[in-house]
Amino acid sequence: MLSPLELAAGVPLPADRELTPVERSTLTPRAALERAVLPALRREPCVVSFSGGCDSSLVLAAAVDAARKHGLSLPIPLTIRVRDDVASDERGWQELVVRHLGLSEWITLEVGEELDCIGELAQGALLRHGVLWPSNAHFHVPQLEHAAGGSLVTGIGGDEVLGPSGWESLRLVLARMARPKPRDALRLAAALAPLAVRARVAARRAQLELDWLQPAARREVVATLARAAASEPVGWRRRYEWVLGQRPLHLGLESLDLLGRDYGTLVRHPLLDPAFVASLASLPASARFTSRNAALEALFADLLPAALTSRRTKAVFTAPLWGEASRVFAAEWDGSRVDPDLVAVETLVRRWRVERRPGPYTLLQSLWLSGRVSAPHGREQLLDGLVKARP
Repeated sequence: MLSPLELAAGVPLPADRELTPVERSTLTPRAALERAVLPALRREPCVVSFSGGCDSSLVLAAAVDAARKHGLSLPIPLTIRVRDDVASDERGWQELVVRHLGLSEWITLEVGEELDCIGELAQGALLRHGVLWPSNAHFHVPQLEHAAGGSLVTGIGGDEVLGPSGWESLRLVLARMARPKPRDALRLAAALAPLAVRARVAARRAQLELDWLQPAARREVVATLARAAASEPVGWRRRYEWVLGQRPLHLGLESLDLLGRDYGTLVRHPLLDPAFVASLASLPASARFTSRNAALEALFADLLPAALTSRRTKAVFTAPLWGEASRVFAAEWDGSRVDPDLVAVETLVRRWRVERRPGPYTLLQSLWLSGRVSAPHGREQLLDGLVKARP
């Protein structure tokens, strides 16, 4: 799934893909989202991955509304709470949404070290499927277990389809929806410049922490990511076609599909449903939004609590990835099983042993996996142990 360079960098590299066509639509986003959640509602149990953030709250609210309208069983929100992790605590927002929706069934699971990037939950996924993207894909395993044989609905895609464009200021000026500012002339010049020129500018401005990569590998990663960022179209519809063609997004969806098959679970992401995306891409200029909050307020205000549609904060779930298992592995790593042409071994050893900094997660996962799979009968024994440990 990930190339050696991507494993070393800890990030998938976008590919030069054609734009994914987005059909013209006469559906409202509200109607399209309702249609998008129905297949999952009809495959019970329907579990919603619910963090309390804007995106998961939107899909939960849409699913509840559709279930009541069509006489189907209500979806079950399932929330994972990380012990002693303030950055990921959204309890107040979760309770607000559940009360607003009038739900009586809500599953909450408290976890901790299990979420480590080479912890108990990750090990089974790594041994069955190899290193997946994103490195926290295993966070969904407890939800998939509860949804076994049914469906799991996520809020994945909200950042991409409801978030602002990188060209938002220029787009508003060109649509005569905002007064031009002096910097808009520079933005227009950038939009008209050849892709290679925009990519070089983006590469110079990139602030990426890739100090563990060899210089040539680092330059290749930065150049590829910069080219992808610079290729974002200015136009409203073409941007949606560009978003749907992004390789990192497709890799993430493929990872969850693989994990879903392990539990016979249908995994659906309504915010990336083609009909829903088409409804957004087909909005007239006067109805287009400039931010996620504006989209929620304009299109889905009646589904959600008012406080949530104006929310500006976002939880962070990275700390659980670097638990005791990862710290111990990183501290004991002897510098083997990496390509020295890609990884500056001494720099990575210093990062992990001396500076005790976390990440890159996918690289650590690949090192852990290569050590287990290369051991005689290691893969079979570990998988057998994990299966027996499961309830």
